[in-house]
Amino acid sequence: MIPCSVCSDIGATCSFDASYTRGKLVGPRQPSGSAQNSPVAPASAPVVQSTQISDADPANEHAPGEGAQAATASSAYSFLKRAWERFGRETGDVGSLSETDHNDPTQVVPVLNYGDKRVVPPPASSLESLIRKSDGHALLSTYFDFAMPTYRFLHRQTVEQWYKEVCEGTNRLSPARKAIILLVLATATFFEESHKSDGEISLTGSESLYQAARHELNQETGRPRLESVQSRFAACLYLLHTSRPNEAWYLFGTTIQIALIIGLHQRRSAENVQLGGDIIIQECRKRTFWAISTLDTYLSIILGRPVLIHDGDCDQQLPAELDDEELSKPDIISRSSSRDRIIAASILHARIAHIVRQAAQEQGRVARKQDDRKTEAATKAGNEVAAWHASLPVILSGAVHPTSLVPVYRRQVAVLGLAHKHAIMLINRPMLLMEPVRSMLSTKSHVESCLSAADGALDVLMAHTPSEGYAPLASLWFTSYVAFNAVSIIYVWAIQRARGRLQSMQVPVSDDSLLDKAQSMQSHLSSSSYAPGLRYNAVLRELREELQRLQDRRPSSQPNAATPLQSSNVLEQDFNLGFQGLELPLDPDFWSQMDSFPFGELSWTPFHSLVY
Repeated sequence: MIPCSVCSDIGATCSFDASYTRGKLVGPRQPSGSAQNSPVAPASAPVVQSTQISDADPANEHAPGEGAQAATASSAYSFLKRAWERFGRETGDVGSLSETDHNDPTQVVPVLNYGDKRVVPPPASSLESLIRKSDGHALLSTYFDFAMPTYRFLHRQTVEQWYKEVCEGTNRLSPARKAIILLVLATATFFEESHKSDGEISLTGSESLYQAARHELNQETGRPRLESVQSRFAACLYLLHTSRPNEAWYLFGTTIQIALIIGLHQRRSAENVQLGGDIIIQECRKRTFWAISTLDTYLSIILGRPVLIHDGDCDQQLPAELDDEELSKPDIISRSSSRDRIIAASILHARIAHIVRQAAQEQGRVARKQDDRKTEAATKAGNEVAAWHASLPVILSGAVHPTSLVPVYRRQVAVLGLAHKHAIMLINRPMLLMEPVRSMLSTKSHVESCLSAADGALDVLMAHTPSEGYAPLASLWFTSYVAFNAVSIIYVWAIQRARGRLQSMQVPVSDDSLLDKAQSMQSHLSSSSYAPGLRYNAVLRELREELQRLQDRRPSSQPNAATPLQSSNVLEQDFNLGFQGLELPLDPDFWSQMDSFPFGELSWTPFHSLVY
């Protein structure tokens, strides 16, 4: 209705003058008769006013302060908002997206922790008692061989020496170095606890170590050093593993500021090393910066927030392909070898994250522009990913069976494989939402690549069961997001097919096989005690119900595929009718809004008290 509730609240003049960018203009819905039998409106028909929705519908009410993002019925935002409200009602949660904060019982949560998993702080323990209780050497191996397959920003031999000094009680370590030891032990303990647990993961042991580390960081004084950045970055990763992405985000911002202060983003000349500079420090500076940059990329996509590091401000080199034990040797600069190195995976992860960062930024720039621009951007980024994949050494390419690899390489293959498939999905999934009448031929290869990547990602995730060591969905925060991406892509593909679009496309994997895998993974997410998985499942369930609604509505006698001419007519008609239904509007904003919605502001109110 005009004026809308937002303009009414602020006393502004309300008008609907946004340009129409969703294909052929459609006319108003007929007062009688089903949409399936309605004639397609001519191009000159007036545009349906998406604001003409009953004020009685709670899904379309604006909460205070939401004027910046209009919740029209034709937006992805509106669909996701309704999905989340429905989820809250069905679970009996009294929270509502349209309620004010005064009625929100979660307001007792500190601002920096709002929306995260609630963890009860354990009783304070001394550093010495925590070290005595921990099997430190085994935990150090768990950390470097399993927990951090690609985020290898710490020098193993140096950390082991610091641990030895802590055990000896020499008290020579700085608070930041003590914090690093505690965070390494905390992260490794969490992975051990997740391995032993069949349900809710106990954080008793790991949280005691984490809280002790935060206490040490609060004692740090003087000018910031490399360890100041490394310790806080290790804390960010621990928070992500333990379902506290918002607290991690705030701490990550501080971490980046310290990194910029000490110049981690700037290139250092080789002369610094040759004139007596510490090669370990020089390489750890590079490793730390690129690990931070990699995390910055993925957090910005997952949380739907801007990147904090800007490429134009940085000229830091990638780390040298030298493993930790090699950095301690005096002839390291002149040494050259073709041996396989553990650090190679970290460099490769940083490279593909950089491609993903640029692709995501380009999608934001061309989101509402011509289809050919989107196709060109996807093709360019896809070629870069293909070149990256071709550069993988044999041991990390997947050509070697995982059982033939030592654990650290096996883990690296899985992480890089998921990063590769995620990149392909992110680059190509916009093609699923383009108007198929004009773009069928140009998008076919992109759609095939997207679905193949989604299928492959689910294969990787479902192959890693607890009986094989560790369940990745419970111990790596990034894997649940990859699973969410893969399942949502398959559901959107099936929804498009159920609407009569994309029928002429033939992909290597059958629709039934894709849906079976998607539903199996969704079931895993819904039964998991891992909080992000539960949040993702709330959105996936709405996609699944939309697909079921379309399948139930379509006559059973309708063939799955039409002749080329029939297909074109059906596609064009259903493209218009699809937006009249407005159950699930598939517009250019859909993917970005869906990615970040489980961690956005609107998801907090009905979900916070339920899960935590």
